Amino acid sequence: MTTQKISSAIPTGYSAARITIECDCNKGLPRFDIVGLPSRSISESRERIRFALKNSGFSFPKDHLVINLAPANLQKSGNHLDLPIALAILAHSNQIPTENLSHILSVGELALNGIIRPVSGILSIVEYAEINHYK
Repeated sequence: MTTQKISSAIPTGYSAARITIECDCNKGLPRFDIVGLPSRSISESRERIRFALKNSGFSFPKDHLVINLAPANLQKSGNHLDLPIALAILAHSNQIPTENLSHILSVGELALNGIIRPVSGILSIVEYAEINHYK
């Protein structure tokens, strides 16, 4: 399997910054790591994402799963990256089609039951998506 990449953005003041979520999975003890300067709130999203996927009828990989949030020098905080991380996991594990994912910018918090919740700063993220020709 190749590394799966999903585009997202986080608010930075009155604008937004692009974040690329990279997902890779290797054989080994079951583990779920998020790297790339995540804040505590993003590190805690691991359990929200795990339960949201399971409660939505998907399976969660049982190997060593690593999520990289790029660029690594930008501090990421908030709940904006739950949905794109989940999409990266699902695409990497071949549970969803990947053909159109490169044209989509996704953002959203996940509830434990899989519902997508709104996030703050969405206007700057939508403006960023429009300027950069995302759907």
